[in-house]
Amino acid sequence: MEFADRLARAHELIDDEDYPGAVGAVEALIPELAAAFGEHHEDVLHARVLLAHTHNSAEEPERALALAHATLSDIEAHLGEEHPLAARAQLVIGRGLEILNRLDQAETWYRRAAGGGETLAMANLGFLRYSAGDTVEATAWWRRAAESGHVGAMNNLGFLYEETGNTGRAEAWYRRAVNRGHVGAMNNLGFLFGRTGQIAEARVWFRRAAEAGHVAAMANLGLLLYGAGDTGEAERWLRRAAEAGNVDAMTHLGHHYRKLGDTERAEEWFRRAADGQHP
Repeated sequence: MEFADRLARAHELIDDEDYPGAVGAVEALIPELAAAFGEHHEDVLHARVLLAHTHNSAEEPERALALAHATLSDIEAHLGEEHPLAARAQLVIGRGLEILNRLDQAETWYRRAAGGGETLAMANLGFLRYSAGDTVEATAWWRRAAESGHVGAMNNLGFLYEETGNTGRAEAWYRRAVNRGHVGAMNNLGFLFGRTGQIAEARVWFRRAAEAGHVAAMANLGLLLYGAGDTGEAERWLRRAAEAGNVDAMTHLGHHYRKLGDTERAEEWFRRAADGQHP
């Protein structure tokens, strides 16, 4: 298998959340790349950054930070401080620090990475500033990320505008995210239309999200249908959500069966909800 194919395979393993497999694949690839091209070749440094990123994904931030710092030094020395890989390594450092809850330091590194054009760093900065209560700067960073194509930032902007009462902008950003395939934004559109009394439209979006596998949307659709009197289909969606672990759906199923006089099934679902630590 060629180097490019092996690197692509490592990315597939990461996407599949097989982080041990991805770590092993990249660790095996790096010395072979170094032997073929030299240890400071761009492809080698790229693989090292990818390995550090994978350590973060595997909840091994200390290993990620050590490797990312060392790799960043080599990138700056051999490829230049403005090379895109430098920003990617800075992003990995920021993420490792965020995992360790060293948020001030994480923000510093995210800012460096964002300055180098890393879209994910912009989105992560938006989240950190939002969590700190700074919605103005959060909006600015999410907008920059969204305009660079980050779908999650589009959805986040929709949520932020909805939270501040600007439903028009919220809908616009949710739709942009939906157009890029963001299933959570479909569910959020359902909530938005439900809150504004557009129940038929809410049902459409909850259904789209539910059919795409969004568990909370399954529960939301079930509750909407239940309220409309379609208890048969409501029960099916609530059951799908409950079987997927949604505690609210379990609780509502318990109430549903209790109303039907089926105490055995009601107790079963209430017990499962309690086991799921429902408040």
